[in-house]
Amino acid sequence: MTSPAPDFDRREAWVDLLARLTDGFVRSIPPGGSPAAARLPGAPADAPVPAIEGFARMSVAWGAWLHESSNPATVRWAGRDHDIARLLARGLVDATDPTSDAWWGPIGDRDQRIVEAAEIATAIYLGGRRLRDAIEAVDPRAFDRVLDWLADVDGKDLWPDNWVLFPVLPALIRRGAGRPIDLPALDRALDWMVGHDVGDGWTSDGAGHALDLYSGWAIHWHLSWWAAIDGHRRPRLATDIRRRARAWLRFVAPLVADDGAFPRFGRSLGYRFAIAAPFVQAALLDIDPLPQGVARALAGRIIGRSLGEGALDPATDWFRIGVAGARPEVVEGYVSAGASAWAAHALVALAMPASHPFWRASVDRRSWDPPTTMAAASAGLLAARSAGMTVLHNARTGHPADIVDHDYAATYGKLAYRSAFPFDVPVDPGSSAGSDDALVAIADDPSTGRAAEAWLAHRNESRGGSAGPTWIATRYALPTGRPTSVRTVVVLVGGVEVHIHGVAGGSRIRLREGGAALGGDGDASLAFETDDAARIATVSRDGSVVTIRALLGFDRVGASGSGPGRMNLVHDRSSHPWVEESIASSRARVVAAATIATFEIPTAAVERLRAVEATRAQDGLVTIQTGRGGSAETAVVDVSARPTTRLEVGRRLVRGPALRVVIARDDGSAFAGERIASIDGVLTLERPGIVAVTRGPTGVEATVAGGLRLDPAWGGVGLDQLRVRDGSGPFGPPIRLDDAGVAPDRLVRSHTRRLGSRLVTLRFERSR
Repeated sequence: MTSPAPDFDRREAWVDLLARLTDGFVRSIPPGGSPAAARLPGAPADAPVPAIEGFARMSVAWGAWLHESSNPATVRWAGRDHDIARLLARGLVDATDPTSDAWWGPIGDRDQRIVEAAEIATAIYLGGRRLRDAIEAVDPRAFDRVLDWLADVDGKDLWPDNWVLFPVLPALIRRGAGRPIDLPALDRALDWMVGHDVGDGWTSDGAGHALDLYSGWAIHWHLSWWAAIDGHRRPRLATDIRRRARAWLRFVAPLVADDGAFPRFGRSLGYRFAIAAPFVQAALLDIDPLPQGVARALAGRIIGRSLGEGALDPATDWFRIGVAGARPEVVEGYVSAGASAWAAHALVALAMPASHPFWRASVDRRSWDPPTTMAAASAGLLAARSAGMTVLHNARTGHPADIVDHDYAATYGKLAYRSAFPFDVPVDPGSSAGSDDALVAIADDPSTGRAAEAWLAHRNESRGGSAGPTWIATRYALPTGRPTSVRTVVVLVGGVEVHIHGVAGGSRIRLREGGAALGGDGDASLAFETDDAARIATVSRDGSVVTIRALLGFDRVGASGSGPGRMNLVHDRSSHPWVEESIASSRARVVAAATIATFEIPTAAVERLRAVEATRAQDGLVTIQTGRGGSAETAVVDVSARPTTRLEVGRRLVRGPALRVVIARDDGSAFAGERIASIDGVLTLERPGIVAVTRGPTGVEATVAGGLRLDPAWGGVGLDQLRVRDGSGPFGPPIRLDDAGVAPDRLVRSHTRRLGSRLVTLRFERSR
């Protein structure tokens, strides 16, 4: 549930939040104790890690406060004043003093203190002279001890993921203080992490294709600090890092809904509003790619939403453990009472004075009108916006197992993550009971003999995939007794998500396709209805609805709810509709379903589903027709191993080396697809690839990865100038074309390089 939160469009609200968290932290310090050993609410009395995490992560916000000279010495909450410099200095002096009861001790291999050393180093960088003076006022020799403690991270064994970056800032702080450091080791860490870039601003957090919010709040966060501090030493790498950070922000910004919600996916969701931090950091470091005022507006909405959902305990003014409110069961075991303070990174905004454009600029709706869909093609992610909510469609993300008894399938393996419909997670070790709001295989588990309904095989890691402007395509294996290979294409047509799955034969299984989870709190009731004849199942509540329809292969409908073994991330309970096969089979087959999750009356959503028709022509070739009149669309999807090279769609012949997806508006005004070489009478690409074109009264909008030639008989004559969209931002100034209707490959690719993304959106116009 949400409740009113302060207006974070004002700097004063951010100052109040810092003061509130500081007051909550100080109140947790035992009488006569040290800030380095606070007993945070909910932390076991004998557990040092939550205290270390809480202090270290808050230190970044405190350092940011000290960074800006116009910020006063103290902050005030509930009539209590707190001297930030003194608080931070006292904690650092005690934490690094072996004779103190609050000493944090030596740092070992894969030690949580390696993470927190990076936090302390960031605080020292931000706090600058103001913090150093405060430390030396406590003990003139203490700063050297702090540097000694930071040096203890060197040479330690690290987890092979974003942990490789944690020694970077401690090294740079020591070098800034005149100490020698191992520059080759620092460069190896940078190169290792940068080498896990997958394109479009996204970086895999270690092995596989582990994409999640860590890309922004940990990977870009640390790399951007390096570029600001040490980037002059490797300017080409620093430029590349800044380009990637901007690309990530351009893509993620449209995923923040108007109410501050965003699609939660991946791990460490208990870090609350940490996703606001990269927007703020970019403004501070002058690498913000968004129109002025947007970063503040988005970050403020995120923070306000999180507080409204109960991120802080009003009794203690400290973070609760959970995602919304107090739900420790839904987060990883490593999320402690102090770990959630990673969210305090967003308060680096207070390092900017009140006169900074971040605070003063208003959002111009003409310059910030993000597209309804935006694809990160190489990363395999598609962002979509509609009716006050956002969706992240996921072709590639998956996380290799690295925590005992932890199931990553729910947090990484779903085809869609939604801002307004948070998903369910399993809360019993080894349970997959929270996973059927997706495509799953149902079978008897031969290792346990459990009944079929209790055992679900759910996608986690994928073998490959891509995303286009209105679709994703992915291939993966469901972890059945014998892994079951699946090719899935999701297309967004007619306001409906259509999922087509080509399933290889092998294991004897039943398939189930689940819709989004619809949550309820308190006395709210969730209504469930079925139309067995139309094979439609619907769950609704107070103007929210999730509905799903079987198109091919599925012959039974139903609903599942949260209960033993599963919980919703945010809500007290949840339910979702599903369609499934009633009989297990080992044969190869194609199944398909259409689903909607939205804010509207159920009958309107169900009627849109009824307008969808699916026919299977041969092998894995499926034709989807939806809508009526000028907005009607036809999508042809091929989920076979070898897609066709020629298709007729919208009365046009489409050619390409492997036509996995082709979409056409029935009135002939729009075409899209991947691996397309040409569409007769419409366009030709210099290289086969992803393309989407829409003809309007003033010109043609096109999304492409390379050179494009429009047929003037379709696009119109005299399209002699081009504008390039700045990612999710506005279109740029006009570019004169040598040939009307032709975007040369070199021009397109120069802009994809500039934007750091595989696809670029162009607007062909006529000059005045």
